[in-house]
Amino acid sequence: MILAFIVVFLAGYVAAAAWGARRGRRPLVSVAGATLAIIVLGSLFLGHQYAVPSVPLLLLYMLAFLGPAVVLPPLLLWGRAEAGAPTLGLALVGTIAGLLAGWVVVVFGLRVW
Repeated sequence: MILAFIVVFLAGYVAAAAWGARRGRRPLVSVAGATLAIIVLGSLFLGHQYAVPSVPLLLLYMLAFLGPAVVLPPLLLWGRAEAGAPTLGLALVGTIAGLLAGWVVVVFGLRVW
């Protein structure tokens, strides 16, 4: 259930990042910042709901896993902001690449596996 929520959440983020890139750089950064804040608040809620023994460790894992998926699309879309170029495909590619990078960070960097 949590994985399904993450997939839907990231799909919504792709659309929001593409919208933010069409509006300009400030909305693009605002969307990314709000998404990171939602990830932190969601992690705190899930940590409380499931009685996780270490909430700071949960925050670390969630930000390491989803952080690159949130940060990479604005970096890729920064040059296209306000240009009117198509942004949805690039936002999708950036989110998928960031999700894969986050998985590598969590599995190999934080040695979860």
